[in-house]
Amino acid sequence: MRNFRTLVVWQKGIEIAKEAYLISEFLPKDERFRIVDQLTRAAVSISLNIAEGCSRKSDKEYGHYLSIAMGSAFEVETILTIILELKMVDPKDVEKLQLLINEEEKMLNGLMNKLKRS
Repeated sequence: MRNFRTLVVWQKGIEIAKEAYLISEFLPKDERFRIVDQLTRAAVSISLNIAEGCSRKSDKEYGHYLSIAMGSAFEVETILTIILELKMVDPKDVEKLQLLINEEEKMLNGLMNKLKRS
């Protein structure tokens, strides 16, 4: 069993979730149960799936959960694109989250590739 708390990829996932919640405060209140809910659920799902994958015994199972985490990261990235396209927030308000998501996707990709090679 792996210690997920020591993984930088998991720690960054926690940062992403916190940043998503901060951004949700800038979004229109009538979006509370639509895009805000989807954004925060997808953001939280990243670190949850990394942690759950760490509990699995095989690298194949672990990789499966990392793949789900990657899907959630792509979901957050897509939601940010929609939010920006609809001009719901100032682009400066989402810059940090966009950076974190891009870093997370690269880290997840690297970790998944490492698992495939082993």
